[in-house]
Amino acid sequence: MKNLALCCFIISGMIMVSMAATNPDEVLNLPGLLKQPSFPHYSGYLKATGTKQLHYWLITSTHKITDPLVVFIYGGPGCSSLYSLFAENGPFTVQSNGVNLDYNEYSWNSFANVLYLESPAGVGFSYSEDKNYKTDDDQITEDHYAALKSFFVKYPALQPLPLYLMGESYASVYVSLLAMKMINAAEGYDASLKGIATGNGFNSVQKNVDSIVPFIYYHGLIGNDMWSVLQEQCCKDSQCSYYNSTNDNCTDTVNGIYQMVTDIGLNTYNLNADCVDSSSMKKYTGRNKYSKKKYAMDITKLWDLSESGNELPCVNTSAITKYLNDPYVRQALHIESTVPAWTVCNSQIHDSYVMKYPDLTDIYKKLLALYEFKLLFYNGDVDLTCNALGNEWFVKDLGKEVSVQWRPWLYNNGYDQIAGFVQEYEDHLAFVTIKGAGHMAPHDNRNAAHQLIFNFMYNRPY
Repeated sequence: MKNLALCCFIISGMIMVSMAATNPDEVLNLPGLLKQPSFPHYSGYLKATGTKQLHYWLITSTHKITDPLVVFIYGGPGCSSLYSLFAENGPFTVQSNGVNLDYNEYSWNSFANVLYLESPAGVGFSYSEDKNYKTDDDQITEDHYAALKSFFVKYPALQPLPLYLMGESYASVYVSLLAMKMINAAEGYDASLKGIATGNGFNSVQKNVDSIVPFIYYHGLIGNDMWSVLQEQCCKDSQCSYYNSTNDNCTDTVNGIYQMVTDIGLNTYNLNADCVDSSSMKKYTGRNKYSKKKYAMDITKLWDLSESGNELPCVNTSAITKYLNDPYVRQALHIESTVPAWTVCNSQIHDSYVMKYPDLTDIYKKLLALYEFKLLFYNGDVDLTCNALGNEWFVKDLGKEVSVQWRPWLYNNGYDQIAGFVQEYEDHLAFVTIKGAGHMAPHDNRNAAHQLIFNFMYNRPY
C-alpha cells in the first residue's frame, strides 16, 4: 500500500512538473477574483483541421492532478462551452456586475481535470484564419479529433489519465462521433476512454418531436379539447405519430401548437422558470402555419434567435458576456485583439451548420458493441427543447436489458433529497432525470448535477 501511494505521488509530481514547465498558456492572474485559485488553469488554442484554431480552457482538479480528464463541449450547434464553465459546472461564477467572480462550490474540477473546448471555429474565441466557417457533423468530428491530438501534444502527461467525453444538448452528436473517431483511429487515444455523459441531449429528431406533444399536454400547456383533436388527427390504434404523420391536418395542428408554445414567452429551456428577456415574448395570433418541412427544420435547429442575433432566448448571459469581453480578461486568457468579441452563440455558425445525423441510435449501438465503457444520459425534467420523455424512449430503444428498475436517486442538501429518477441497463448504461431542472440542468440544480457526475465517474450507485 505504501508503494502504491509512493507511485501515485511520483506520477502526480511528474505531471505537475510537465505542465508547469514554462507553459505560455497558464492563466497567472484572472481578473475579478479576490483570491487567485489554488489550482493551475490554462487558456489558449488547439490546432484543428486547416486553419482552424479552437480555444480551450483547462481547469485542473482541486483534488489531485491524476484525477480523470473530462473533455466538455457545448451544443447549439454554435454555442460556447464557456457558458457552461461560468453558469453550470466550472469553478467560477460571474456576479451581476459583469466584473467580479465568485467560486462555485459545485465545480466539477473538485474531482476531475476539465477541458472546456469552444467549437466549431467561429464560436466564442475560436476562429479560422481563412474565415471559412461552413461545417457539418463529420467535419466537426475531424476538428475535435485534431484538437484533441493537439491537446495531448501540449499536455502529454495527461494522455494516460482516464478520459470522459461530456457535453450538453447538440454535443451529444459531437461526443458520440468523436468517440467513434477515437476508436477507429490508429493513434490509440481510445485506450484511456472510460465513458460518455450527455445532458439533455439531441439524440433523435423523431423521438424529440413525437414526445414533445404529450410532454406539452401533460405539463398543462394545451387543454383537453386540443388533446382530443390531436388524438383524432394523429393517432390510429393507440399509435400516435406527430413527426411523420401523413395527415396534413395533424401536421398543421402540431405546427400551430409548437409555434404557440415557443412564441408566447415561455422559457422553453425550463418551463418552471421565468423568461428573463421580455423582448423575446411575442403575442401569439395563431394565424401563421408552418409546413411540415419547415417544422422539422425548426425543431432540428433547437433554438430560435432572439432579436440580438447571438443570444439564447429567455436566458440572461449579459454578465458573462461583459466579463469575457473585458480587455484585461482577454489578455489574461491569451486572446489576441484580432479575435472578435465573445458571444454565447454564433447565429451564422448555427444557421449554416449541416446536420447529418438526425438519429444517433445506430451510433450509440455501435459504441456499446465495439467498446466497453459507461454511458450516461441525463435530463432536466422540465426542459421542452430536448425533453426527458423523448430521451427516455431513445435510451430504451438502444436494446439493452433493464438491470435496475425505475427508482428515485438522492443527493444531499444538508439532508437527503430526491434528486430525480434513474433507470439502469446492462453494459453500464443509465438514463437519469434531475428533478425541477431544465435544459441547462447543472445550472438549475448544481448540487444534484455535481453528485450525479461524481457518482458516474467513480462508480458510485446513483
